Amino acid sequence: MSSTAFEERSSGAVLLCHISGKILLRIHLEGGVGVFSIGGSKGVILGACLLASGLLVGFTNVGPFSKAFEYPKQLFFNGEPKSSIAMYQIDGQAYVPLRSFAEEMGASVFYSENGIEFNDVANNEVWASHHSSTEFNDFRLQLHSEKKIYDQDDLIRVWSSISYMGEDPIHITHGYPLLIYTMTDASGLKVGGYSTAQKMSKHVEKGNEVVSSLPFHSIREYNYLRSGRHDYQTFLETTTTNPAKLPKGTYTISIAVDFGVSGEKRVKGSTEVTIEVH
Repeated sequence: MSSTAFEERSSGAVLLCHISGKILLRIHLEGGVGVFSIGGSKGVILGACLLASGLLVGFTNVGPFSKAFEYPKQLFFNGEPKSSIAMYQIDGQAYVPLRSFAEEMGASVFYSENGIEFNDVANNEVWASHHSSTEFNDFRLQLHSEKKIYDQDDLIRVWSSISYMGEDPIHITHGYPLLIYTMTDASGLKVGGYSTAQKMSKHVEKGNEVVSSLPFHSIREYNYLRSGRHDYQTFLETTTTNPAKLPKGTYTISIAVDFGVSGEKRVKGSTEVTIEVH
């Protein structure tokens, strides 16, 4: 196994360490399997470890250590292997890169002057005051926004759903994701609007519904394109504003679907809302 020097920041509990220019997050292991969950947590943190109960926060003092090794296990998310995320073994414990790990779970990380800001898109209760919907071919497509007008420091809370209202069960085939977001600003700069070519099949009955939130990576991608920089990773590491938040402006957010039904026909539909950031 290869190794490299690192330093760990801790307060008795194991928290974060810095290795080869990356911030690493320790994961708790049970029987050699990483156990972690993130839900409804956001704010400025200086150190964290993930246990089965969720995100734990702590403050740090720097202590020097000597070696970090590649961890001889594979990381899985919801049963799917994630070979692109490196794992490290330090003093018998497993660590993963904080940004890669958080983004894979739908969250966003911003390194500010005050520390590390961790924004999780999940929120147990969000009331929507701005809506749009359409119906077609026994389906209802809905798009919701927490607000029509956001402050510049707000996280954008937008989510959508598609529900089946037909009487007879059907099979649908679609790419991933089924619900496809597109975001366009007043100048015409657009992000999103794509899904994988991989075909997925789902048995659908009356009342079945799929719900999806506008992912942080769409907003990060927009801010990256708007910055004019040529390297995405460098942009994330050097930006002085949170890339998961939108700058002032007007944005049209749309949700679209395009799928096959029982191998006989294609169904398409879309709807949109316009929001402002002041």
